[in-house]
Amino acid sequence: MNLRKLTGLHLRASLASLLVLAGTSAMVEAQTFQQVQAAANRLNSRKQMAQFWAAANNWPVTLSFPNGRVAKLIAVDNGRPLYITTKDRDGARTIAAHLVWPGAASGLNLTGAGTIVGVWDDGAVYGHAEFGSRLSYGDNAGMGQHATWVAATVAAAGVNGAAKGPAYASAIKSYDWGNNYPELLSASSTGLRISNHSYGLSQGWVFGARGDGKWVWYGDPALSQVEDWNLGFYGPLAREWDDTQFNMPNHILVLPSGNERLEGPSTQPVDHWVQENGNWASNTTQVRNRNGGPNGYDSLTSDFTAKNPIVVSAINKIPGGYANPNSVVMSNFANWGPTDDGRIKPDLTAPGVSMFSAATGGGYDSVDGTSFAAPSVAGGISLFLQAYNTLLQRTPRGATLKAIALHTADEAGPNPGPDYVFGWGLMNSLRGSLLIQQAAFEPTTIQEQRLNSGQVRNTTVQVGSGPEFRVTLAWFDPPATVATKALNSRASMLVNDLDLRVINQSTGQVYLPYKLDPANPANAATRGDNTVDNVEQIVIANPTAGNYTIRVSHKGTALRPSGGQDYSVIVSAPIAGGLESMTINPSTVIGGLQSTFGTVVLSETSDEPTVLQLSSNNPGAVQIPSSITIPANQSSTSFLINTRSVQTTQTVRIFAGGEVGSVNGELTVTPVTLGNNLTLSVNEIVGGNDLTGTVLLNSPAPMGGATVYLTSSNPSKARSIRNWIQIPAGQTQGTFDIRTWPVFDPTNVTINARRGTVTASSVLRVNRAGIMSLTSASTAQGGTNVLATITMDGPAPSGGASIQLSSSNTAVATVPGMVVVPAGSRTVTVLVRTIRPSVSTPVTITATRFGVARQKTITVNP
Repeated sequence: MNLRKLTGLHLRASLASLLVLAGTSAMVEAQTFQQVQAAANRLNSRKQMAQFWAAANNWPVTLSFPNGRVAKLIAVDNGRPLYITTKDRDGARTIAAHLVWPGAASGLNLTGAGTIVGVWDDGAVYGHAEFGSRLSYGDNAGMGQHATWVAATVAAAGVNGAAKGPAYASAIKSYDWGNNYPELLSASSTGLRISNHSYGLSQGWVFGARGDGKWVWYGDPALSQVEDWNLGFYGPLAREWDDTQFNMPNHILVLPSGNERLEGPSTQPVDHWVQENGNWASNTTQVRNRNGGPNGYDSLTSDFTAKNPIVVSAINKIPGGYANPNSVVMSNFANWGPTDDGRIKPDLTAPGVSMFSAATGGGYDSVDGTSFAAPSVAGGISLFLQAYNTLLQRTPRGATLKAIALHTADEAGPNPGPDYVFGWGLMNSLRGSLLIQQAAFEPTTIQEQRLNSGQVRNTTVQVGSGPEFRVTLAWFDPPATVATKALNSRASMLVNDLDLRVINQSTGQVYLPYKLDPANPANAATRGDNTVDNVEQIVIANPTAGNYTIRVSHKGTALRPSGGQDYSVIVSAPIAGGLESMTINPSTVIGGLQSTFGTVVLSETSDEPTVLQLSSNNPGAVQIPSSITIPANQSSTSFLINTRSVQTTQTVRIFAGGEVGSVNGELTVTPVTLGNNLTLSVNEIVGGNDLTGTVLLNSPAPMGGATVYLTSSNPSKARSIRNWIQIPAGQTQGTFDIRTWPVFDPTNVTINARRGTVTASSVLRVNRAGIMSLTSASTAQGGTNVLATITMDGPAPSGGASIQLSSSNTAVATVPGMVVVPAGSRTVTVLVRTIRPSVSTPVTITATRFGVARQKTITVNP
């Protein structure tokens, strides 16, 4: 099945309860039992109150939809029901996970082994062959189809290769969402580090929320008749997510952004439900914005505006891997920011369209939604966790894993830096894992610190010359107080407003972090004092070499709730005396025919040999050495890049890294493609005859030859004898045979040739076999028989070719009414019988086929 976004409730994630926890990260272990107990009590209370309200107001507790999805009433807020529902892969390739797997050139050998990902969803994950013994259960929930899709997106083993998850060796711990908050606290306290939650609230326009087939609008007409105030608002469930995450400092929550962008009736006004004066009423006159207004911004529901979890949007898959920002294409359903206070949400993007995933019963499905973008990120972070445990041999904070993911994301969108559509960019498992590897050599790469009230923390880093110096600060902020409902309030939801600054110690220049403008959501990010985000990032392009200060401070006099705030800082800096650049020349080559050279350059010579590891994001297109050495007292070295034959143009990124930093270069590998046209030996032919076609390549065929595929627009009339031609290595053209069949009407047939994405074609006109001539003697002695020959312009079709005959004077000369040319033959002989006339008499004999006539006049003499 292909589960796509439906009208109304869609597939995404949130907590199912409304409760508040106090406490600091240092007190989590001691408080866990009390927190879990309180959470369970409050959760049950909220559910009971919602059920009473539903009974009193004739609203359903459970909604079922045609695709089998179920929405459940979990709470009531200001008289409005809150439903949660599911938020329904080359997915691993899109986030570059395959580049860290065993056998990849990176040498990282990451699979997710030794990690556990918690999956809270609509029920228990099915015991599919894709999980084997890696699946366990945290509660006694019934089977969940959506849960199975989600878990497979994280960790399918690849029994069916198309379903292989990024963390294909990680374990899955399955839970039903019904008791998620206390279960999360308990599981985190016993070592669970990652969890995925692909479910959440439905707000704005929702179709069928009363089970009666009508639209429901969740806005408040007293605040706005056209825009739902819930969208972008920091609501009770957002606070709950933040509270949960704050109390699990060594855990990271991954949520989808939801699929409701531009949802709503396309034709308005429409009969719909709305709450007016505290009562639900039918409205047939008011026109209201679809979710996100005309452009889709501000479509996040009030649970996914949380500060601390990673919120993930969905893009189309990139089967060939990331090449540049233009290769990241947004889905047509994922929700966009901003939050009302202008924070950068969503945080990341990942594939969520046409994801191939394991299904209950042992089969597979194709599914869509941010529900599947989120577990792609959860799987990528599982790889980070394995790398962290293996290379650094310590447990990272959840905020550190989040910071690594955002810091190393691939750029997406029309402008550099973050935006409200793609967040910080596309998840990149390779870059994040390489950064963790780099931290084993350079401790300042990943820093976990604590800032106390009134404190300023400075860290000095030595930066070499290079393309970019990037610093990212992230922290789990305490939950904010939910404000009185309002439309697009810009009041910041930060509790502890930390500030990141980078200072050039030589010049005194101060660099500021990115920030976005919620009033102009499509604008590019600017630099300034960021007062709303608990992730701040500074990027300095082409920094001058020298010492820089990374400064972390805070606004206000006290940090809450206990006078301190944990934070994480990620640093990517060109290393002084380290790698400066990589160039590839030529930078565009034909795959399989041409090689090129990469050159890596140090910022200064070293008195010792420098060993570098090489890798690429597309080993199918290039072949490179696994390592190279820059000799002592030299500042550069070059290496050979052999290319492989490709079917489409590939943008390949080649990485070099080691203790002296990392650099990369870009290479374009083009296919051997067809030339401008396909030529035919003739462009018009009588059906039943054969001809030849010729195709040209734009360059000599590579080793192994070049396959060109052939098709016909009407193969019953004309087609190539084989549907492909192999042009031998070194040759630039190939000739193929085309067979035609007799036709009753003239027919145009297009002969097509394709190699990769390049096509060429030519039109052949196939004519019917008509009469070309009628011949005989010009005179005849009356009373004798004369032979006439009919010649056709092509062989007669199967069953023969019927030709009608007539005489202009049957008293003098007669012919049969019809004659048949045998199948495959071009001629037939006709007997003309004559009678002796009294005077010489001309008689015209006519042969007709398909309205075309040929005549011959015979003079019959006495």
